[in-house]
Amino acid sequence: MISYSKLRDLEIRYGDLALGSLVFLVACLVYLPKLGAFPLWDPWEPHYCQVAREMQEHGSWMVPRYRGLENWSSKPILMLWLLRASFAALSNGGHAAVDSEFAARLPFALFAILGAVLHYDWVRRLFGRWVGMFAALVFLTAPQAVLIGRQVVTDMVMVVTWSSAMGYLAVGLFTERGAQRTFGKRARISRFLWADWPFLLFWSLQAVAVLAKGFVAPVLTVLVLGSYFVMTLVRPQKSSAADGSRERLVAKARRWLVLGSLVVIVTWALQAAIAHMGSLLSEQRELLRAAAVLLGGLVLVFGVLFDSSPARQARVLLSRLRAIWGIPLFFAISAPWYVIITLRRGWPFWHSFIFFHHLGRAAGSIHLPTGSFDFYLRQLGFGFFPWSAFLLAALVLFITRSDPARDPSERRNLYLVLMGMVPFVFFALARTHFAHYIFPVLGAGSVMIAAALTWLVRGQKMQPGGPESPASTQFERSRWSTGTVALLGLLSLCCWAVLTSDIEADYGHLLRVFVYYYNRPMPSSFRPALILSVMALPVGLATLHWTLTRRVRTVHVIAFGASAVALSIFVGSKMMPAMGATYSYKPLYEAYLRLSRPGEPIGQYNDWPQPARSVIFLSNDHALHLHDWETTRRFLLRPGRKFILVDRDRWAELRQLADTLHQQLFVVSSQHPYAYLVSNLPTREALEARRAHVVTTLPSDLIKSDLRFGETIRLLGWRVSSRAVAPGQSLSVTLYLIAERPLVGNFLPFVQGDGPRASIHRLTGRLRPGFLDFPPSSWPSHTTVAVDFTLAIPEDYPNPWFFLWAGFAQGTRRLPVPLSPYSDGHGRARGPLIRMKRP
Repeated sequence: MISYSKLRDLEIRYGDLALGSLVFLVACLVYLPKLGAFPLWDPWEPHYCQVAREMQEHGSWMVPRYRGLENWSSKPILMLWLLRASFAALSNGGHAAVDSEFAARLPFALFAILGAVLHYDWVRRLFGRWVGMFAALVFLTAPQAVLIGRQVVTDMVMVVTWSSAMGYLAVGLFTERGAQRTFGKRARISRFLWADWPFLLFWSLQAVAVLAKGFVAPVLTVLVLGSYFVMTLVRPQKSSAADGSRERLVAKARRWLVLGSLVVIVTWALQAAIAHMGSLLSEQRELLRAAAVLLGGLVLVFGVLFDSSPARQARVLLSRLRAIWGIPLFFAISAPWYVIITLRRGWPFWHSFIFFHHLGRAAGSIHLPTGSFDFYLRQLGFGFFPWSAFLLAALVLFITRSDPARDPSERRNLYLVLMGMVPFVFFALARTHFAHYIFPVLGAGSVMIAAALTWLVRGQKMQPGGPESPASTQFERSRWSTGTVALLGLLSLCCWAVLTSDIEADYGHLLRVFVYYYNRPMPSSFRPALILSVMALPVGLATLHWTLTRRVRTVHVIAFGASAVALSIFVGSKMMPAMGATYSYKPLYEAYLRLSRPGEPIGQYNDWPQPARSVIFLSNDHALHLHDWETTRRFLLRPGRKFILVDRDRWAELRQLADTLHQQLFVVSSQHPYAYLVSNLPTREALEARRAHVVTTLPSDLIKSDLRFGETIRLLGWRVSSRAVAPGQSLSVTLYLIAERPLVGNFLPFVQGDGPRASIHRLTGRLRPGFLDFPPSSWPSHTTVAVDFTLAIPEDYPNPWFFLWAGFAQGTRRLPVPLSPYSDGHGRARGPLIRMKRP
């Protein structure tokens, strides 16, 4: 038999490896399945893939290319290296892998898996292996991490490297390693690797983060360390009499005067030299002037405060960071590519990279603000779900145990609080608000949630485990009061209830933590409210039980983890593929490939660049962007057959332009949620769809009406399959309409069923698919058109009857209907009464 001591020895020796392997397997299960089962999402996935494709075609690894030019400065090179390597590894001798969604997304999914393993490693060195495992579980199952890790975007690479760098820095600052092993006098390398490896990882990963997303990572690092320095600043003791002597003060004043005069003279000389450099652009001149003033100010401040207590403490902190060899290592890794691209492209690269993509985003000159101060609070709530239910409680526990004057463990807690709060404040103050900007908060937030839950389970402050956790970082035993545990549980339960209610009402909240088109309609065939409720229910029940019993148990945390893993797998493997064409033009472009013959051109009618980036990738830059009238006119007048991709809300405008040129356009593919493929020659299916909807005689059982929608369309009557239906059945409804003049705008007809309580339990009719090939804006004048709908009656429909209502809508706009007993004053015309059959 194996003794208990041997089992304990095996646990100590292989426990970290076992839990790390478990984290790796769960991460693979979340990020790899169905990675290529859906098209590349607009606008950035195809955009980045197009840049990597052109680099691959030209054999370039260092200089990004876009649309045949070396003019791309949006992001640094690391993301493109990952794409190029994946395309090269998964291609079949040519460039076939460039069109593979799996090949494009694989390196970013692997980075997400690596991030989860690194997260486990540095957290378990600070808090013990179980906190490390739960922190990694929070990190890899958060919906925002799942969405970002399964897309071609650089944020996962940046956050993994930056969070891991800050984590290993905490390991270096708050754990002791070198004291646990003795070395000979000649074993300097061994001593360095044993004692200073966390700082080696810190500087190296920081450099990789700069190659991933520019200078955001070092700015956040400086702000976090600066905040930590201010919070831990030790006040100096009262000066002795000698320190305040007249001679000492006179010597200091003389030194300050000499140094200040020297700095002013040198700064003035530099400013004069810069002013006489006629070859410099105004932006270059202003940048050099600011750099000269900043350098002079830093030298002056450093000289004046060199002997002060804060300066001495700052030098101690820099020494602890191993800045003497760390800063050269940082530049040795991060600087070479920037030097190469500067030699190749010069100032235009830095003008775009710094002023446009860094400072421009911070100032809001690129994208306007998208929300108020609570915008990122909502994104944290949905992006961390279901773990976000415990985020506020965890933050309270950490803040109340972050007194830097007590012991290293409290300073470690303070460091983690700042690591989470500084990025939140930084991006909240920036003028450009994208939902994914808050993603760097996930690293520290996951640790606080995992540590707080583990503390509550054990009923005491956590004692870090592992061979490298010094005694000075261990907490003293301190039981939580039952009232505190109950209050934290109630707080978490309330957060869970609010978030779950919103997600069940609109699952798009989970997708909007990283999508750019917030107004895109979700697929009506995908209704995950029930399954989301089932997955979130264990969290609510476990939290309720925790609140009532006033005790957190291991089974509660297991329920939280199981629910989060199930939800993350559902988001990645079901929800993202279920979006289909919601964020991609690929189905329409594939329809163009099926319908067109070699040489027949395709264009895209749009006046802003984001959708064009998707079409550029799909067509390998062979589609013409019809962004102005002259380009559109020349394209429409080209001889032969031609195709155009057009958003639905601009279809009527394009038809009007074609009419002025005596050109006809036909919808040849409409099976897309927000766009059409149109051509100057109709397909047989398009002609048949028109014939099916155009009628010459009205049916005998027509329920007549005479109402107008706006000044263009007249409702002639209704036809229903039955005047009485049973729950669970479907009702067929046909509207007979006539266009008295061309309809301007992408208005579509709708049918609704309202019972005695109006919008309560409202029924919504579904258009027959073929109708979309014949939208109202293309109806010939004075032609009668039949539009078919289907209303599905739920099994539990409670109303005894309902009226049918019809109208024309474009987004929130509706065509007006004149006031009468058969209209509601909100753009709807009333139809027949339908009664419910009851058993």
